[in-house]
Order: sequence, then structure tokens, then C-alpha cells
Amino acid sequence: MLTYLSSEVIWMRVRAFVTKQNGAMTVSWVSLSAAAVGFALSTAALMRDHSALVSGNMNDELAGGDISDGWPNYTYDHFAPLIEAGALTTEDAEALHDTAFDLMNHEVANQVAAGIAALEDGTMTPEELSELIALGSIAYHRNLLNDATLDHYFGFDGADPYYFQTTTVPQTPAETS
Repeated sequence: MLTYLSSEVIWMRVRAFVTKQNGAMTVSWVSLSAAAVGFALSTAALMRDHSALVSGNMNDELAGGDISDGWPNYTYDHFAPLIEAGALTTEDAEALHDTAFDLMNHEVANQVAAGIAALEDGTMTPEELSELIALGSIAYHRNLLNDATLDHYFGFDGADPYYFQTTTVPQTPAETS
């Protein structure tokens, strides 16, 4: 059965509730709960942004590669100019290839682009060139960049690579005689 309470009685009860220990505790719990919900919402917003970044990277990885090619194997021909010139051993070339193989597709593509820019600027060291060739080999096997670009800069088609013109690569014994 509902009874009608006057506004004066209601305000008396509210004042009594707030001034008692129960009222103060309730107000404290409501404030703490509101703060916890606020922190949870802000954390969820941060996680949503991070999740979008991670899912975008995963999408790039899955969409950017040709998964029918199998695993990229070490290709001696990609490193042959440096190996034959004595600037790199086969073991070192294989190790560089394995290191580049462990990178994700977007990392390989970004590092190849940065390496090509350094190659064109003439700021590439012989060690960086060896790493760039390994990255280019992985990009070639994973179909990350078009073959014409890779052939031009790295000579994967058998032509003289662009890096012959821009970096100091030791000549092979046949070239010096």
C-alpha cells in the first residue's frame, strides 16, 4: 500500500540518511564505483585503439603475402656479387637471410624501402648493404615488392645491380686482372 509523503518528510529522511554512517558509506561507494567504471571505460578505449593497430598489422601480413610460395629459402645468387668479391661469406649471407626471414612482411617492406633510400643517397655502408640484400631476398621470395624494382636495385635477374654504382663493393679477382 502506497502512502503519500510530503516533501518535508522526504527531505528529513534524506538529511538523516546522508548524516548517518550508512549514508556516508553509500556515497563513498557510489563515488568509488563511478571512478572504477571511468577507469574501465578509458582502459577499454585504449585497448580498442591498440587492438585496431594489431588487427591492421595482421591484416597486412595475411593480405600482403602470397602464402602459396612456401618458405623462402636461402638463394646464393642473391648474395653472389658480395660473396665472390670476398666481402661476405656464404655462412654470413645465410645468417643474414635467416635474420631477415624472422621479420614480418611489413617490417621487411619498410626496411627495404628505407635501405633503397639510403642506397640512392649514397649513405649505405657495406654491412648495411649485406643486410639490405638479405631483406631484398626475403621481399623477392615473399612477393612483397614488384620484381622490376628488386631486379633493378639488387640484380636478382642477373643484371648488374644498382648498388654497384652507388657503394664501394670490392671487385672480384677476375675484375681486377
